[in-house]
Amino acid sequence: EGKPRNILSRTISAIRSSVINISGRRNDNDVEQEEGNTNINTNSNNIHDRKEKSRLVLKKAMSYVVSYFLAWGLGIIGAVLYLSGINLPQGYWYITNVLNPAQGLFTFLVYMHFRILKMKNEPQNEDFSWGSLFVTVIASSGK
Repeated sequence: EGKPRNILSRTISAIRSSVINISGRRNDNDVEQEEGNTNINTNSNNIHDRKEKSRLVLKKAMSYVVSYFLAWGLGIIGAVLYLSGINLPQGYWYITNVLNPAQGLFTFLVYMHFRILKMKNEPQNEDFSWGSLFVTVIASSGK
């Protein structure tokens, strides 16, 4: 029982560290801009902005991972238990057969959530509701 949790926690921490490493990298233009800049506040703001972007990337990645395991987790667990000789109730398989095809819906909801959050944080959109921003994002067709 300790092994699956240990493997899962290692996998999650590996994903987390990979996402942080990838999103924390700086391109050459950032380095060139900062070389001539001696203002400490600007540098600390850049660091703060990079950390915020890293957190956002981590939240997105973890949301997509949860979406994936929500769709496939029960099926994988059920298949392993079935192969080991444990019969699961019929309702378990009905739930699995509903959640698995819903992976596209879960992924869509994660995508829309972060697009709407991005639009909600813009000053001109802060008074709009989630519903109206949802329609705006759908109408913008990814622009």
